[in-house]
Amino acid sequence: MTNIVETKIIDDFLTEAEIAALNDEFTKIEKQKPFVFYTQEGLLYTKTYGLSKYDPWYTNIIRPKLDIHFGKDLEIFDPHILNSYYPYGMHTDGLKSGADNVTRYPAWTFVIPLDDYESYTILFNEYDTTTKLANEYVKNNPTAKIQNQLSDEFLEKHLSHEVPELMKYFTLETMYKWKKCSCFAASRYKFHGSDFYLKNGVTMKRGIIMWGTLPLI
Repeated sequence: MTNIVETKIIDDFLTEAEIAALNDEFTKIEKQKPFVFYTQEGLLYTKTYGLSKYDPWYTNIIRPKLDIHFGKDLEIFDPHILNSYYPYGMHTDGLKSGADNVTRYPAWTFVIPLDDYESYTILFNEYDTTTKLANEYVKNNPTAKIQNQLSDEFLEKHLSHEVPELMKYFTLETMYKWKKCSCFAASRYKFHGSDFYLKNGVTMKRGIIMWGTLPLI
């Protein structure tokens, strides 16, 4: 049985004061050397900074909110600050990161923006438990079929960095606007990715990314 958790978008997950406190704490962390990744074309892709769950950002601010909205059984893995400079392609997050599928299963991917951005995380209805990659889902999943739900106009506006032929197999669940104080949480098994925010004049977006697990009952 595949456990697909409910998508949650919480607009008032944090207060302005809590965002300010996070940014104050993260300013010190971001003086450290980041993990830097580039695209195949050599463009700056992301800078990430690892976070500790034993520091105040988590124990005093984030964890109490998670307990309220997601329950005390939730465990968080691999929290980090993401500075994104080039849009993420669609993918899943179901593999690894604390989930052994014996005692715990992949629950939510969390996105917590640290400011307002003219950008979206785009979530699809389709999911896969065995791969991160859309092309492998289409190739290996016998239930994958052409949907043709996403219009050419939509693809050009939001997903021009994706392969159009692959996008024919996917249907839109929701678009999450990156808004300060909010939280996006979706099943780690579901395909999701960034819009092509560079078209909106956004050159970088910054947020907390985390992955969660829940106990198998």
